[in-house]
Amino acid sequence: MPAGLHDATQLAFPAGLCSVGKRVAGGGQFHLPWQEGRLETTGRSCARLRKSHAEGSLQHFRQYAAALVAMFASSWQTLDPDDPNIKGKNWEAVEKALRQRDAFAASLNGHDIDATEPRGPTFEEPCNPLYSTFPWEEKVDDFNKPASCSHKNWKHQCLKYKLGTQCATLQMDAGDGENGLNPAMLDAFQDAIMDLQDRSEVRVVILKSTGKFFSNGFDPKHLLAESSMSDEDIIAFQIQYAKILYFLQSLVAQSRGQLVTVAGNVSRIVQLPGEATRWAVWALPCQR
Repeated sequence: MPAGLHDATQLAFPAGLCSVGKRVAGGGQFHLPWQEGRLETTGRSCARLRKSHAEGSLQHFRQYAAALVAMFASSWQTLDPDDPNIKGKNWEAVEKALRQRDAFAASLNGHDIDATEPRGPTFEEPCNPLYSTFPWEEKVDDFNKPASCSHKNWKHQCLKYKLGTQCATLQMDAGDGENGLNPAMLDAFQDAIMDLQDRSEVRVVILKSTGKFFSNGFDPKHLLAESSMSDEDIIAFQIQYAKILYFLQSLVAQSRGQLVTVAGNVSRIVQLPGEATRWAVWALPCQR
């Protein structure tokens, strides 16, 4: 039985830390209202159940008190750096240990953190609102075409791909005023993204371009050429473009931090607290 539960009627907490029940005068003990009966206390003495409580209510109260103690203990407990489950492990192992601890604490309250809740209206609850999926819940298929090169044997002339210390730079280099989205540029972005997906050490991706404009959008020459293309080719081009936008935004793992402005650019790096989520950094040169 958890410390502080000398019997099924006593629940000891530091004074002022618990908001459940009513505090007993003269200390940090609390008595909880339970069904028809109540817990009677006298000063610092142990609270006692009235005789009208049945054994079933007593067992239910024990489970409730144990779960309450476990909930407070898990919320106040800090990580021990000498814990063998954490010491010398990488951050993925630390997060796994934290999830296991949270799952155990939630199970004491009868909750399953891995269970999915029904989304949208159902037969029982027709008024439930329908929400869209979270970014980490979206499942997008990989690119249809395989990669044609990597950073070691980079062959694309329209896009420069540089690797630094935990940073990668993708620079559109088709020429001043010539940077646009066409099949060659999309293929270059696709190869860069597929190569970066295997580089977990890269934390930031910066997009740059030569010239005054970051991009002219879709290449006008390609848009004119679409008039002679089949519907399947046009759809494949647009799907490739949509996947590049998605995978580029879900590429870089992010850490805790503040809002950081990219020097000399109009875009910003937004760092959000929480577990590592993947975003992209758009560095748009200022138009003069």
